[in-house]
Amino acid sequence: MKEEKKYSLPQSERLRGKRRIDYLFANAKGVLSYPYRALFVENGTDTSAIMVSIPKRKFKHAVDRNLLRRRTREAYRLNKLQLSQQLNNKGLDIALLYIGDKKEEFSLLQKKMCDLFNKIAVKICE
Repeated sequence: MKEEKKYSLPQSERLRGKRRIDYLFANAKGVLSYPYRALFVENGTDTSAIMVSIPKRKFKHAVDRNLLRRRTREAYRLNKLQLSQQLNNKGLDIALLYIGDKKEEFSLLQKKMCDLFNKIAVKICE
């Protein structure tokens, strides 16, 4: 039963609130692993919170944006334990920005998410 909870993405792990989001964009460090750009800042807790942004300018149809948003959240959900282990359970506020021009397959997105987490861990440990 506990194994299932580790891989969930509850509401508490979603970045909400104008103040937190404004603070994130004002003070964030960034890393890039195409087609993602991640902005992150430590939040002082032991859990990370994310937000996903897919640009309407590049993906005119809501169906495409929703598909990419679902794939991104799923890639994060499956690999978030890797990030928390690398950071020794430090909490981060993370904005995942999709900067690609086309829809990518889930397997590529998952691989890029792992690369992104490795880069975040390196940048935090500096």
